[in-house]
Amino acid sequence: MPIRPFLATALAVTVLAACGGQEAPTSEPTEPEASESHEAAPEPTTEPEPEIGAAFVEFVRGGDVPPMRDQVALFLGNALTGVVTPGLAADLPAWATCTEVGRYAGRTCPISPITVLKKHRRVEYAEAATSDCLKTFGPLPRSLREMERVVVVPAHGSGRGCGGDFAIQLFASDEGELVAVSTLLGVP
Repeated sequence: MPIRPFLATALAVTVLAACGGQEAPTSEPTEPEASESHEAAPEPTTEPEPEIGAAFVEFVRGGDVPPMRDQVALFLGNALTGVVTPGLAADLPAWATCTEVGRYAGRTCPISPITVLKKHRRVEYAEAATSDCLKTFGPLPRSLREMERVVVVPAHGSGRGCGGDFAIQLFASDEGELVAVSTLLGVP
């Protein structure tokens, strides 16, 4: 094996291992097969406080940046795709991100939780994303599965079908600061 491809492969494996061991996506995300063995995501231990959800939706609608940590991890289909810092948070395009394959849930990138919520005026808050239409690259990292979350979903009766379905999962620290945002979209 020539040295350059070998070094590139070694670097990719090292980077992926440092990022939690998640495999790099190689194709459009799909729903996990029933026979795949994924650990079930434990439910958050406390009932979610909708404050971070309401603060985020208000921010999207033109309000102040919600309380956030030094970096907020951005996930698309449960895959880590970027970060946003408080200094950049007011710049709405800073929230746009992309997968390594350049597409997610039948859409081309970039994709932003801000854009998704701007398109949906009527939303509700839930404890978990429950739609069968949402596509993922796999489960969330364990550290997020154990955190308090609020999920912003389309309002009941929106009648948008799978293609219009979404869930914006907002993960907050014990201090109520936004730590991560995972955007899940449905595929028609």
